[in-house]
Amino acid sequence: MAVHEHDVGGDIDALDQLSLDQRQYLAYFRAIMQELDNQTRDTLDRFKGGDDELRSSAADFQQAFQMTNDGFSKIINAVENTRDSYADTRSYLRTLFE
Repeated sequence: MAVHEHDVGGDIDALDQLSLDQRQYLAYFRAIMQELDNQTRDTLDRFKGGDDELRSSAADFQQAFQMTNDGFSKIINAVENTRDSYADTRSYLRTLFE
């Protein structure tokens, strides 16, 4: 996409492609994270009634697991919101001068 000297913001097509790529990798990421979660839960189930340190480690893992999943989703949403904002701004500015 050629950028005009009066265009505002970034390359909307590139942001759109990045968003599509991120959505594709999200499925892979979630599958990997789910496998990690399954293995962790399986390991913890073998040690039911374990000591406080084990339970604390399990809680820490669950918190880190959730934060990682949430973080990846926030990245994707930020790209999509940026793309949409640039597109809206460009459209608005074009209507002002046409």
